Amino acid sequence: RRNLSTNEVNPATRTCRRFYCGNLPFGTTERDVTSFFNRTIRNVLGEQASQYLGDADPVLKTNLTDGKPFAFLELTSVEVAAACLALDGIQFTNSSDVSSKLKIKRPNDYRPDSLPRNMLPIPVLDLASVGLTTGISSGYGEGVGEGGIPPGPPGTISTKVIDGPNK
Repeated sequence: RRNLSTNEVNPATRTCRRFYCGNLPFGTTERDVTSFFNRTIRNVLGEQASQYLGDADPVLKTNLTDGKPFAFLELTSVEVAAACLALDGIQFTNSSDVSSKLKIKRPNDYRPDSLPRNMLPIPVLDLASVGLTTGISSGYGEGVGEGGIPPGPPGTISTKVIDGPNK
């Protein structure tokens, strides 16, 4: 069981633990985004949350520029950050009761070559619990999966990782 703190998170994996969150409604705060993703990630991980997060909140840091409709989130886990790409299109409501469908992507500075060699499999997310659907991968495959992410076990969520600009 993991008990992560900011001192235990490897700085070399930072680009692999981040994701871009776009289409935030006007008036959204860092607290809105952090609270939403901490709650949502624990929810979609279900019983796997303790394996991937221990007692730590999933979101280590949220960077939101005032007046901009996007944020960058840094998570405590490389594996959970990769799985969160499947949350693209999730419905979000801020503290001012303004809603939108979020765009979740890799940031421009994502570097798959910084992925740790000892990663856990990418977790299976219960996307139906948050109103999303996605494809299921067919199995392990060979070597490294899309975007430098090691493939997970059979039945895992297929999360296409996009390199480069937020495409």
